[in-house]
Amino acid sequence: VHDADLGLRALDPLASERVSIDGMLSASLIEEIARLLDEKLIELQKRHPAYTLRALFHHRDFKTLVGLRYLVKMAHAIGISSDLQPVLSFPLGSNVVTLLEAALAYQTFQDGSIYFFEGEAPVNGTSIISRIEDARGNVIFRERRREARVIDPKVAYLASTILRSVINYGTGIRAYRQVFLRGEEIAPEVLGKRQIYRVPLFGKTGTADNYTNAAFVGFVPYPVAADTELSLANAFTIAAYTGYDDNRPMRIKEKHRYIRFDGARGALPTWIAVANAVIRLPEYVSNIDIDELRFQVNNTLPLARPEDIFTVRVGTDSGRFPMRAGERGVAFIEACGEKKGATPKLHRIFAPFTEFETPAPAVAKANVKVTPEGSIREEGKE
Repeated sequence: VHDADLGLRALDPLASERVSIDGMLSASLIEEIARLLDEKLIELQKRHPAYTLRALFHHRDFKTLVGLRYLVKMAHAIGISSDLQPVLSFPLGSNVVTLLEAALAYQTFQDGSIYFFEGEAPVNGTSIISRIEDARGNVIFRERRREARVIDPKVAYLASTILRSVINYGTGIRAYRQVFLRGEEIAPEVLGKRQIYRVPLFGKTGTADNYTNAAFVGFVPYPVAADTELSLANAFTIAAYTGYDDNRPMRIKEKHRYIRFDGARGALPTWIAVANAVIRLPEYVSNIDIDELRFQVNNTLPLARPEDIFTVRVGTDSGRFPMRAGERGVAFIEACGEKKGATPKLHRIFAPFTEFETPAPAVAKANVKVTPEGSIREEGKE
């Protein structure tokens, strides 16, 4: 038997056992093919090692692992210090974080920034002491907070819009219905007293297995100054948690059924109460741009957004843009791109997060706003 393409030497089937595969190929021929393939593999591995990046980049498992490890790195960069494992069940909640860590992460989602303190490494953190005064009122300590950009603002904004959809259309819809201001609370002489004005809200429910605990974490944008739009860079982050100390399931038996307390039923009501208190702070109400609000079609307080971000219509049947003809449902999402003509051109954004491994250098002047990503500025937002 000879095959010029495979380079097989002449074989005599009668010289080996009289065994054939399906009555067509002898066992010795199969063994010889396997031997030659092994030799060819060794030759290829010498010329092209199996674990070069060029080879791994085309391997699905490798790409998945890189994505998971990237996610772990980014989570640590935005304030999560708990041990995180790069496992496939990560998005389902298999890793455990504290409520404070979740709040710090959501704070970064607002505009991509982390906040740390003088003399510390740039690790996202918070403080409960803003200043210390002596008996005479002299300030002997004042918190000096600094800011570093970790995530591109456009990426952070688009990620936040996903959290907004949770409240507008998903498990957080109770907040959409219950967090609002009436015209009489803003400007009764200009706006309708009973007219409802909604506040753009962002958040996500979380429920543990067997309903042992539940949480809702999100943020409420705040106006930075008088007569300005609401700003995600100046938002209140709120994290609500509910559960028993002994971690038993949160279930109540009522007649012939159990009522289970998940994130929407257990934690969201507390979150709503705090959010309503925030939007009724005197400074919040007095800074609302009334003239701009009067021209809002959907009676929602206007929210500032980065350049090149606009609203597009997608079909709820297919989720595609542009919409297919005949689709019944319509959803509005925000995307990045160029708005030219009837069909906007969408852009794909690739902007990796910035990782700070060493303490940041001191900034010469306070209140310096630096544009490049990864830059650090002193005196962050209150």
